[in-house]
Amino acid sequence: MWLAGAAVLVAMGILVAWLLGLLERFQSTALWAAGQAGRGSYYLKWLADVWPLFWPLWPAALVLALARRSREGFFCALFFLVALVAHSFAGMKASRYLYYALPFACIVLGIGADSIVAWVRNQAGREQGDRVATAALLAAMVIGVGLSHEAQRSVRFLLGKPSAYADFPYVDEPDWLAAMPVLEPLASSADRILVSAGVKGLYFLGRYDYEINASVVQETETGQEFGRDPRTGRQAISSADSVARVVSGPGRSLVIVEAQKLGRNVGVPPETVALLQQRCSTVALPAATGLSVWLCE
Repeated sequence: MWLAGAAVLVAMGILVAWLLGLLERFQSTALWAAGQAGRGSYYLKWLADVWPLFWPLWPAALVLALARRSREGFFCALFFLVALVAHSFAGMKASRYLYYALPFACIVLGIGADSIVAWVRNQAGREQGDRVATAALLAAMVIGVGLSHEAQRSVRFLLGKPSAYADFPYVDEPDWLAAMPVLEPLASSADRILVSAGVKGLYFLGRYDYEINASVVQETETGQEFGRDPRTGRQAISSADSVARVVSGPGRSLVIVEAQKLGRNVGVPPETVALLQQRCSTVALPAATGLSVWLCE
């Protein structure tokens, strides 16, 4: 009976969301994430990559969790599965969006592991005592940890293997801090500052005037050039015409673009980069900073 009631509530919720246009918004996506919008298996593949040992065992852990602790196991499994399905159908997809639900998946794994531990101890206790149980559990823990993605990455990291760093999602993040000795005096004397990452501009420089980022333009209040980004209160631009209009103003313009957004239609388009190279002077920075900087007089 309660399953039928739950189904009716879900159907009513979907109907209301459709009438209010929420479903369309739910499946909308920012420009930078548009390539993943239709991949329903995105999170399944991601979990297989980051949990190569535990994810294939999760269904078995779910069965054990429901059998041993049905109430807690059902609640945690339902929470995780609802989140997984909802995010799989959503337009915006990134691994960080599912982080909040992972502890519930881990609880299911923990209950399943506890069930196995209890069974092994019970069987060993009947035959040869706790020594066999302890040895079996230690062996299982060593094998499990040794095969896990996290353990292998940690070992590579401790051994100084370069491949360990490839597993970190932000390993190629630009190093603004290393560039600050050059950027700080330029920023203090600039009449306006244009950056490709608004939050970083505020954090490292304390100010910026325009964000050059095609994805952010789409997310502004108008969705057009010179639209206001409600998160920072600044305007966002991306096209060569818009940038030319800004840097043609009186005074000096400082332009800071991260390498990962350089020449990309979802970041700073190629024609905009060409305009900056043609009309502005390049500021020398170490390549390791991952930043391209121009001064436009």
